[in-house]
Amino acid sequence: MRSFLTIRPLLRPAGLACVVGLAACSTLVSPVPGVDDTSLTGSDDDDDDDDDRRDTFDVVDTASGADSDGSSGNHDVDPDLQNCTPLNVPLTAIAPSTGTFDVSEVAVRLFAFTDTTSVSDFALPDGTEISGYLTFDLYDANGIEQCSILFDVNTATPITNLANFSADAWAGWTFTLDATQGRAIYYPSGATSAAYCGQLASAFDTSGSRDPRAFVQTFFSPLSLAVGPLTGSHATDMQTALDGAGLDWANDYAPYAVAAHLSYGSSAPTPWGAVIRWDSTCSTLVEDSSGSLIAEPKPSNAWPGGITEMFGLYVVQFQ
Repeated sequence: MRSFLTIRPLLRPAGLACVVGLAACSTLVSPVPGVDDTSLTGSDDDDDDDDDRRDTFDVVDTASGADSDGSSGNHDVDPDLQNCTPLNVPLTAIAPSTGTFDVSEVAVRLFAFTDTTSVSDFALPDGTEISGYLTFDLYDANGIEQCSILFDVNTATPITNLANFSADAWAGWTFTLDATQGRAIYYPSGATSAAYCGQLASAFDTSGSRDPRAFVQTFFSPLSLAVGPLTGSHATDMQTALDGAGLDWANDYAPYAVAAHLSYGSSAPTPWGAVIRWDSTCSTLVEDSSGSLIAEPKPSNAWPGGITEMFGLYVVQFQ
């Protein structure tokens, strides 16, 4: 039996973003007026007139300002993302080890460069290119993560009939999962990358294979994700869950987060989690002077693209 279940928010501590390949977690920081920009009347090296920081997507705009698209309103294109060449970093397949484990819940995450038509890889602030990842985190009945299955994001295609998938979606992508190309890996505290997850216990051998990659393919492929405005009960659920977990919705999430919708296999699209974009120059993450990633203000009526992190409020439960 599979069902969506609201449980503990499967989120990192407030203000942290953990990226596979980064040496450490980075603090989420918001744009600060006056930093990089000088004043509303001076040269601020961006495409809007809100004096927030350099090259910010035009979230706040007035008719008196000069815009890259020649008009006012919340629809400028971030110049940092124009004329970018998508990265394609192969994701090396890693088979599971010989150990066994049970799975009770599965959480889905995405960290990659997205635009309205495709999903691709990105680079760390030092220029190191890494494969973007669509990740399935497998938990046991005690809520302890046992294994992560990563799939290459470059196989994504735009969702057909986006308006039918989600009436207010700005962009969306479908992933066809290939178990033979998946990476089975386990990141317990203090473990090295040589510690891989094992085989599924026989109780979950419904895919014809005890390989957890085949299990994920069987139940979740094709998987579709869409992004759009965070409103209504979805926003209320996010706020309740995050505040209840001791996080700060109003300051750390509300200015940046938009909605994610998920569909897998033959399931109907379901409000599922939230999306934050990280500041980048094309496909390369940008840090502030303290070495922290910088959250981009949320767009209001279109998807501008950029390095995108999606995380779930819900998990899929297997019983």
